[in-house]
Amino acid sequence: GMKLRTTLAVVLLVITLVVGGIVYGSFEFTKQSAIERGQQNVDETAATVADQIETDLNERRDRVGFVASQPTASDFDDTARTIDPFLENSRFYAAQVLSANGTVIDFRGDVADSVRESAVGTNIANESYIRGAIEGQTTISEPIPVEGDDGHILVVSAPIFENETVSGIFSA
Repeated sequence: GMKLRTTLAVVLLVITLVVGGIVYGSFEFTKQSAIERGQQNVDETAATVADQIETDLNERRDRVGFVASQPTASDFDDTARTIDPFLENSRFYAAQVLSANGTVIDFRGDVADSVRESAVGTNIANESYIRGAIEGQTTISEPIPVEGDDGHILVVSAPIFENETVSGIFSA
């Protein structure tokens, strides 16, 4: 009797350990798969958002390029004729017309008067996104931090051509 009881106790202990191991193992496996699935969902969402952002930026780049390509864009005496309709029909909040050397001629849109006044007449040719436009390329800036805000802006700049020469820049 004693030997049988000991054997039974050992067998029960082994069964308990095996079942416990299986339950624990499957729990760990399930947890790991859930983590991997979650990561996959995050990656897929990130890829989708990145695609949407890229599409949006491309549309905005094309829109700025289109406005810069209009014959009226090079009328630097009447920049409002280029900027105002653009701002009314786009999701940009401000736009500038610059001379071919990168000096701000006009700055219109949802910006403080002090910001507008300090910008007009300033040469910003050293900004990479302006330099690209001076060289004839439509460019999108890196994200630029907004002062007094935790947001960022992107600036799209396109060359205004007259007779295949860059005569100015449209930037929004």
